[in-house]
Amino acid sequence: MERRGGQSGSRRRNGWHSATGEQRREGLIIFLIGAVTVAAAFLPTLPKGIFLGYDGWFHLARIESLASALQNGIFPVKIHPSLNFTYGYGVGFFYPDFFLYLPAFLMMAGLSVTAAYKIFLLLIFIALFGSTYTVLRRLTQRAEAAVCGAVALTLSFNLFWNV
Repeated sequence: MERRGGQSGSRRRNGWHSATGEQRREGLIIFLIGAVTVAAAFLPTLPKGIFLGYDGWFHLARIESLASALQNGIFPVKIHPSLNFTYGYGVGFFYPDFFLYLPAFLMMAGLSVTAAYKIFLLLIFIALFGSTYTVLRRLTQRAEAAVCGAVALTLSFNLFWNV
């Protein structure tokens, strides 16, 4: 039976089904490089404790305060009531809390702040590599340049110090 556009059966000319073996191999290699890069970036966080850069304690306190406020029924949390010696601090006005809701929900599910933060960091590293690769691939039209840039940014010392 003929489909519109002259295609027959379930074959498609666009998308994953039309990828050649070489394109799939390239995609697998990029995925493996990304997985190794993210693992290398995440490796320093595996030992007990957390490497805290400039404002590490402050941001961990934000996550704990956000989880506490959510458990007390406050949403959206703009003034964190448990910060500033329980006088409250309007950190939500200066730093957006949107991405910190995930580790706060993980804490509410029973994880420690350390475990929630480490899972959050892993997701940040994955998103960083993927988004950097995507942007550089579209910008340069070269997979090699995109992979090199994504690896360089994901493993940069400045990122480790500021995360």
